Amino acid sequence: MYPTITAIAAYAAQQLEECRFWTVHSVYKKTVNLQAGERLLALQAASSPMSPISIITDMDVRAFEVLPVKPGQQVSIAGSRIIISSPGHTVDFWCRPKKVCCTRLTCPPGPFPCKELLSRVRQAVASSQAGIFRLLFCDSTEDQTMKGKEEYSLILAAAGSRILQCSECLEQHLYGDAAKHLAGLIGLGIGLTPSGDDFLCGVLAGLILRGEENHPFAHALCREITSRRFDTNDISRAFLDCSVQHHFSLAVNSLTDLPSADRILNVFSDIGHSSGIDTLCGVAYGLSAEV
Repeated sequence: MYPTITAIAAYAAQQLEECRFWTVHSVYKKTVNLQAGERLLALQAASSPMSPISIITDMDVRAFEVLPVKPGQQVSIAGSRIIISSPGHTVDFWCRPKKVCCTRLTCPPGPFPCKELLSRVRQAVASSQAGIFRLLFCDSTEDQTMKGKEEYSLILAAAGSRILQCSECLEQHLYGDAAKHLAGLIGLGIGLTPSGDDFLCGVLAGLILRGEENHPFAHALCREITSRRFDTNDISRAFLDCSVQHHFSLAVNSLTDLPSADRILNVFSDIGHSSGIDTLCGVAYGLSAEV
């Protein structure tokens, strides 16, 4: 019995259609990243959060961990199969997903309660213990929060300065300068997707949710992100590229349903160690920025 692809993002499906030959970029506990030129897709264990580059399998984490797959191995798309090859061995996936997920984010038609969403997003961020950027907007004096501020003091200082400069430029309607300051967050932070990158993805999502995707600041920010896309790692760059094209995780897309603060916290906490909450901080900034 071959493992099966059960769900795929429409964005990822399009990439597979356009390119039939890939290589294994990197291997992690629940993810095998595939690369073709500057394209990157993520073959993932069952129940993984759906992102624009996700290809979800029916394999659990334990089965995924023991896959005989290593970086550099060849990957080919043959009909309904994804084949990972190495000398003397192949891993074969049936690609017949029952679910194809649209990850393109659009502002809901008609009046959308942005202020109410912003309030719920802020509540979720305040209730979280994850995320580096949360510490920029958290006034708590709890020991754990204060320890986090000390541990990440250099990152927070750099990020706080960039965000403040962006806000000051926005007040003066200097949208190009504001975008340059904020795009300076690219590559800032730790992890597979640096916190600054997650935050920027969230900012773009927040602008779309409030119907400002065509605002001069939104366009300027997309241009700046695109021009600096090589200032971060391959995996994070893939998500930034998606966000510029208005493609986001299903967690971000779920915000159009105006979920409760508790629901927002639960959904975003499932995304990486801190990526979900850092993204949520960006959404809050995008929803509240003076544009």
